[in-house]
Amino acid sequence: MVGIKMATGRQPEFFMLGSSQFRIGSKSYAADIGASVVATGMSIDGTLKGTIDVHGMKLSNLSVMGSVNWAGVPGIGFDGKKAYASYRAKKLLKKIKIKF
Repeated sequence: MVGIKMATGRQPEFFMLGSSQFRIGSKSYAADIGASVVATGMSIDGTLKGTIDVHGMKLSNLSVMGSVNWAGVPGIGFDGKKAYASYRAKKLLKKIKIKF
């Protein structure tokens, strides 16, 4: 979907929304993706649907967002939910000082 809407402060916002399906190894994944451009800058975001296994740690609903304003100041954000961590993953996370 592509469109224009009035953003905060009555500024126009141009946006694109969509979905993507892709494979990593033998597993299929789906993601929602979006991008928008406003008077002050632009942003791109995506959310992975379902659960992904990263070295024994199962993560779900992973999201990433990146933005930049026209002055060149960047922004980035990550979000997700830990569904399960194996002993091996907990040991790795402890080594890099992340507590669960």
